[in-house]
Amino acid sequence: MNRKIYLSCCSLAVTAMLLGSCGEAGGGVKMGRSGSNVSSAAVTPPAPPPAPAAKAEAGPDLTITLPTTRVRLAGVAQGEKLLWEQVSGPANASVQATQQADTQVIATTPGDYVFRLTRSNANGTGVSTDTMTLTVNPNPISIGASSTPLDHLRSVNRPAIKTGHTLLPLTYSSCAVNSQIQVELMRHWGFAAQFNTGSNVTNNPVIDALKEKPGSFPVAFSQASLYQIFNNYQGANTRVLQPPPETYIRNAAGAIILDGGKPIISPIAPDSLFTQIGQQIGDKAREIEAATGQRINIVVNEGEYGLWLSGGKNPAAHWGQDPAVMAAFNASGFTNWHAYISFQKARQERLLKEGIFSRLTLGRPFYSWYLEAYGPERGRWDGWRNAMFIWEQFISPSGVPQVSDFSSPQMYYNFFNSGWSGTYGPQGIPWDALTQALRDVGGAISLGQKHIYP
Repeated sequence: MNRKIYLSCCSLAVTAMLLGSCGEAGGGVKMGRSGSNVSSAAVTPPAPPPAPAAKAEAGPDLTITLPTTRVRLAGVAQGEKLLWEQVSGPANASVQATQQADTQVIATTPGDYVFRLTRSNANGTGVSTDTMTLTVNPNPISIGASSTPLDHLRSVNRPAIKTGHTLLPLTYSSCAVNSQIQVELMRHWGFAAQFNTGSNVTNNPVIDALKEKPGSFPVAFSQASLYQIFNNYQGANTRVLQPPPETYIRNAAGAIILDGGKPIISPIAPDSLFTQIGQQIGDKAREIEAATGQRINIVVNEGEYGLWLSGGKNPAAHWGQDPAVMAAFNASGFTNWHAYISFQKARQERLLKEGIFSRLTLGRPFYSWYLEAYGPERGRWDGWRNAMFIWEQFISPSGVPQVSDFSSPQMYYNFFNSGWSGTYGPQGIPWDALTQALRDVGGAISLGQKHIYP
């Protein structure tokens, strides 16, 4: 049976006045089942339940196969404290963030690894643990006489590259790497998706791989074929630009002078030439932007072309045989040809770079010309000026590089050096690659440059 209970303490018309007389002032009114008034003091609420014990769930067991070395640990946990620990395994593994439930682990040795996730409250109570097993299978690729370069690459463990790093992408000489290796390097080795002036944009496995995961990999663009333009002084190559005669060293009659059958690029070649060449390269780079749907992160200029070093020849006899060049040198304020040629080379390379950038639509990339550096051999032997430009001429008075964004040191292992150790001839000075690399980087730092892109 439904029962209605009515609150009444004299008359509803004067409830506010009578409330204090129907019970203790400020104490409220308690009603029993019969409707009678019950006076009471404030009731103490019950104590809250104790905080729940911290809960740890290490996630499912996982399996990877080398050369994959990294996997996500999908832990789930409640509580204030967290710690991932390796309990057992054939070798030490590396947990990227031991105090995060969702993290990554790197394991490079085949076998079973056990990891424990521990969670607790801030005061150390409510400890809870859980474990999971990571199985790392051996690499199924074995190397033999018929193995391909791609097999060799896939037979070694892939590097562990930290997520969210800010390093520039790695690049390579793209003309020497086939598309399968390019995709492998892009996906697993920290390299950019790299293209060049000869890249096919309509049928390209690298572009296809990029579109599978849009925005996941950086894009690089390289060129190493400008020598074809500068050698085209007669216009025989109809596929490339024919530079104007003033691009080259000429005699008093205006005839182009050849050295070993090739023309010599003039240090006073006109600005318009390098701007035009850069714009043509930039048009190809813009095709890559359109085909990939991504901005180009870095442009790599790999070429040895254009204005170059004298190679041991007398500079005044080499470049000064052009009356216009000799007059320009005398009026320049420079006291030696090496500094003058370096200055003019920086001018030409800067114009070429800006010509490329003028054609891009998705942003300004980093730029690296691979010979722009302090120099590993600088000052170590009498003929060092024949092998490198003076980098100071590539840096503005305020310390800003005018061509490459960073120093671009380079060397070939065991070529113009003695490998990892060794000395040079009767002088007995260190001639190893490490010493030379440190000298190069140290020289860049001495010029106020803190970063490099080797």
